[in-house]
Amino acid sequence: MRLLIVQHDDTAGLGSLEAPLRARGADLEVWFPNRTAEPSSTLEGYDGLIVLGGEAHPDQDREHPWLAADRALLLEALDLELPTLGICLGGQLLAQVVGGGAARMPRPEIGWFTVRLVPEARHDPLLGGLGDEFCAVVWHHYGFDLPADVPVLGRTSRAQHAFRVGPSAWGLQFHIEADRPTVEGWAAGSPDDVEAHGGGPAALLRETAERIDGHVAAARELADRFADLVERRIDAPRQAAVAGG
Repeated sequence: MRLLIVQHDDTAGLGSLEAPLRARGADLEVWFPNRTAEPSSTLEGYDGLIVLGGEAHPDQDREHPWLAADRALLLEALDLELPTLGICLGGQLLAQVVGGGAARMPRPEIGWFTVRLVPEARHDPLLGGLGDEFCAVVWHHYGFDLPADVPVLGRTSRAQHAFRVGPSAWGLQFHIEADRPTVEGWAAGSPDDVEAHGGGPAALLRETAERIDGHVAAARELADRFADLVERRIDAPRQAAVAGG
């Protein structure tokens, strides 16, 4: 399986998702849209798309004109029904392209927060293995709003955190991919932000040490489920040919 990974910052990579995806045989092609114009806005030859987070905000097209390329890829993925995952900024951009919005929150969420999934998410092909609620790494100043026909699948007490569009695209606000080095890097890079909104770097790192093993296990579960979706899409033409005789 060949996956396109859209990454925006060196400190915001695949993290805990990378090893389980590679273990499933995924060929991961990373594209930094802020550094190069390649690939063009086409997903030909790819079996799945993951759009990660970053320091840019979804309303900053003037400062970051490459945001338009991200949206073009997400629209193409939706049209192709390609397995797609948008995380943080990626989820906000996905919300935008389906007719929702993304705007600055009154107060950022930074740290470990309890995400509660709606009952319908228990049978969701991507999120169903995470349980009814779990503690996740959260780090965002913007949140997304969804159109009426796109249901919220999960939320914290302060923000929407998960949704699904059609049969194969998901947006997440929480950072399922964040491993210990990721959190440590973010805390070191934004100590004032953590102090103001996340209880301070020392407290954040203590809680990370307590919770990260469970978080990484949840990332493995989600990565496996995403790989299952990709494999089913790859196998679909073969199965259709066999069924047709």
